[in-house]
Amino acid sequence: MSLVLNELIIVKRSGQRVPFNGAKIALAIKKAFDATSDKYNEKDINLVYGNVLNQIEIDYCDRKTINVEDIQDLIEKELKNSKYIDVYESFSTYRMKRTSSREAFSIKQQHKFVKAIEKLILAVETKESDRPMSVLNLFGKTVSSEFAKSYLIDNKYVKAHEEGLIYIHELDSYALMVVTSVNVDISNLEFKGSYFSFLANILLGLKEEVSNEVLIDNFDLVISDYALYKYQKILIGFINCYFELSGLLPYINIKKIEELIFKEEDLNININKYSDYLLTDEVKKVFTKCMNLSQNKLIEYLTKHIKELIKTLDENGVGINDSNYTIILKEDNIITNVVYDIIKNNEAYKNVSIGTFKKVIKGKNMYITNNSSFKDKMIIKDNIYHEKEALGRMILANSSLNLTRLGLIHRTYNKAFKEDLVSMLDLVKGHLLQTFEGIANKHKESYKYSFSNSLIKEDEKLSGGGRIRKVIKNGTLNINLVGLSECAFLLNIKEEEILKFITKYICEYTKETRLNFRLSNIDLENVRSKFLSMDKAIYGEIKGVTDKSAYIGFASEYFNGGFDA
Repeated sequence: MSLVLNELIIVKRSGQRVPFNGAKIALAIKKAFDATSDKYNEKDINLVYGNVLNQIEIDYCDRKTINVEDIQDLIEKELKNSKYIDVYESFSTYRMKRTSSREAFSIKQQHKFVKAIEKLILAVETKESDRPMSVLNLFGKTVSSEFAKSYLIDNKYVKAHEEGLIYIHELDSYALMVVTSVNVDISNLEFKGSYFSFLANILLGLKEEVSNEVLIDNFDLVISDYALYKYQKILIGFINCYFELSGLLPYINIKKIEELIFKEEDLNININKYSDYLLTDEVKKVFTKCMNLSQNKLIEYLTKHIKELIKTLDENGVGINDSNYTIILKEDNIITNVVYDIIKNNEAYKNVSIGTFKKVIKGKNMYITNNSSFKDKMIIKDNIYHEKEALGRMILANSSLNLTRLGLIHRTYNKAFKEDLVSMLDLVKGHLLQTFEGIANKHKESYKYSFSNSLIKEDEKLSGGGRIRKVIKNGTLNINLVGLSECAFLLNIKEEEILKFITKYICEYTKETRLNFRLSNIDLENVRSKFLSMDKAIYGEIKGVTDKSAYIGFASEYFNGGFDA
């Protein structure tokens, strides 16, 4: 930015004086283009922005201040001169409506709130194909988001979000003060007669209390105990039935056999253990037949009920933010072969191979994946309070940081860059802490499912009710990095150097607050593309940086290789 612009002061409508901020002008122009037509792109925006800056330098070279209204006049003039007539008319009409709104609402938050609703109405008018219920849902999310930005979230975090410095996730559910994701521990569920129906009911209920994802880790390991229990019950039923039909029941010690069966820890029963009670070849033959029938019956039972579980979650699992389920399978337990048999015999699993568990129902509310391909699981891998494990833990909130913007501003890895990076990290930390406090002050009574049935680590501490703070402190506050690769490219340094610097501060946040701040590698393309679009509008197309549709995702190998905050 030129010396003229660096020294120029903007006078806001309230009379407040702030340093000249070119990025805000570019983003205001971008909003005008975005609200008009899809035929324009960031090149058009950057062209208008550049011409507006040039005009300001000419007109205000000997002045020290410029009013917001004067900047908007220059934007209108440039849009008209550059023949963007539809954008000009939209921007001009919007300004007039804004003036009326400011006169009607004396409180700034009220004005901003109405402004957002009007923008939504204008957007809906341009999309006649949207169905009424979709529009209603969009209205609800917009109202919730704008309420959070106007009344709940500190203005400095909202400002950073709107300027593309940080990204506040789950804004449309922020007002509900719910956690982002939860890795539930279902190992303590009772083996009731309708186990899978009971499990489905719990998972569907959790969707209403979590804004993003409900995760069941090592699903096959968890149900293996139930499968063994079910197998034992089926086997005992067959033994009683077939030995009675064959007339052999009075000649065997059925109670002792049942005791031994309930002591089994594996589906592959060694018949030699029962030699003291299976005294003839005919008795052994009947017993072997019962085992084979029981295994087939178990496979049939699990196939049917797991398929029904998936179908139930898929059809009815519409929760907050269209959140999804993830069920993880692990390849090292006693039920593995049964799970593979289910996969082979069940049409719903036809795309699943033994080597790799692929997504079964893409784009829906539930996935099956394996541990190695599930990135987000790596996030909840440490806990300042207790053992290092993800089970029963929550992701409380996520916030993303636009590293490329800093790289574009500084272009050198110097003291100024580091100071601005620390300031951005502090912003993210502050937002996450504010979110934590909002959730922590809620009471157990606000949740029907999350803190029942021992699904969450240490939820027994809430047996008498009270605030959920003492339990959710085991969760994580995630800081996600966007544009790391592009930032390192602009600064001409290795990515690891930036990561080490950031990691140091995240560790300090954890020690200072006694909360689990974590470096995250959640890969959300919409955030990467949003940041790039905003940066491209401000800085134009830069080879190797903004010359694509989205910034490069944060490489997961930093986590797999042990690079952890």
